Amino acid sequence: MYINNDTLRFIAEHRNDNVPQLALAAHNSPNVDLPFALDQIAGWQTACRKLPSWAKNPNIVYPPHLSMEQCSSQTTAEYKANVAWRLVNDIQQATPNNSEGGKGNCDKKQVGECEHTSLADLTGGFGVDFVFMAPHFAQATYVERQSKLCQLVQNNLNALDIGHAEVVCAEAESHLKTMERVSCIYLDPARRDKNGGKTVLIEHCSPDILQLLPMLLAKCGLLMVKLSPMLHWQLAIAQLQEHGAWVSQLHIVSAKNECKELLFLITDRQNHAQCLSQAAAQSGQLHPTPLENPTPQQATGTANSTHITCYNDGNSFQYSLAEADATPQTILQTPPQAGMYLFEPNASIMKAGCFGMLCSRLGVQAIAPNSHLFVANNDLPDFPGRRFKLVATTSFNKRHLKAALQGISKANIATRNFPLKPEALRKKLRLKDGGEHFLFATTDAQGKHWLLVAKG
Repeated sequence: MYINNDTLRFIAEHRNDNVPQLALAAHNSPNVDLPFALDQIAGWQTACRKLPSWAKNPNIVYPPHLSMEQCSSQTTAEYKANVAWRLVNDIQQATPNNSEGGKGNCDKKQVGECEHTSLADLTGGFGVDFVFMAPHFAQATYVERQSKLCQLVQNNLNALDIGHAEVVCAEAESHLKTMERVSCIYLDPARRDKNGGKTVLIEHCSPDILQLLPMLLAKCGLLMVKLSPMLHWQLAIAQLQEHGAWVSQLHIVSAKNECKELLFLITDRQNHAQCLSQAAAQSGQLHPTPLENPTPQQATGTANSTHITCYNDGNSFQYSLAEADATPQTILQTPPQAGMYLFEPNASIMKAGCFGMLCSRLGVQAIAPNSHLFVANNDLPDFPGRRFKLVATTSFNKRHLKAALQGISKANIATRNFPLKPEALRKKLRLKDGGEHFLFATTDAQGKHWLLVAKG
């Protein structure tokens, strides 16, 4: 990909500048491709935050702003790459003479070291997910309909020394019709309508996954689909299975306590039992662990045997839908007391809604069915979320409030199952933002409002 020297020099000189101000300034460099240079400067600044290993590589070329904002971060891309490696390896071991050509029992560090494994990313985009997944496969094909993105990704594959990957400029649907069967197909369908507005429902994505499912399942051993974190995932699982797909795993992936994506892992029913033995990544190392003592539903593949992994910055909480359906929350029957420990689940747990599993496994109690706040008499260092020590609890009686908040001039305020939003409550309590105290306003199981004063 040719870039003239004047443009390269401009990018290097202004890499740390404010891009909007740089765009408005007068420049006496007629040989500089200014729109391209601004994209590179803005892209590099974003990469420092999202793709730190790429930001260190001077030969990476970045796309326009929207593609940079929509692309995966390095953290989530690495997570998907490890999940793909483990699950494809599991399928290979289960089917040593499978149609993907695997030899079975491949226990090498990367699937790419095993012969004949193959990946097809049919919605390549900027290629972040593809670049992190490709080294795990012996063959990898990137498919993208935009020729400019194809050129950019080919440049970046060369810059990152990924020489075994093929770039194909084509529509996903047309390439799917003619491609050979592969070990894994990856899809990150567009979630914007023709006017650029965001879409959430699976049937509104492009390409249309539901319509293409029969062909997709015929062309791969594993189908990985990344969808919006705003999606109603229970409905999506039901829709996929109604169309003949078996959703063996769902990964709810968060970074810095913000839910980033839903990753659906779809296999045929012949392989689903083996796939269910692969839980998503263990904390820190991202190595899936076997699902112990599978239930009859998990062994036979009924609708609630999908295995769920809630992942957030190295913390992984795993369960099956069958377990969750059979495990209600334990509700606190007495008012919360100072001295108790308060727990707020992370973003992935909140999205999953597996609150009964938290109660069952960790011994916590929910303040109310819809509070999404939990208490226990002892600290739980491994709780998947934030932990606090309650220093005071109070009703909203003026005298009680004044006593509980004595000496507190500022606090971090959150509301759960409470009629006021945090800013309105802050104004009512006349407190500044910040400080060492955390205030949680909530409603207990008897309908009484409480203010919980805590420290982290």
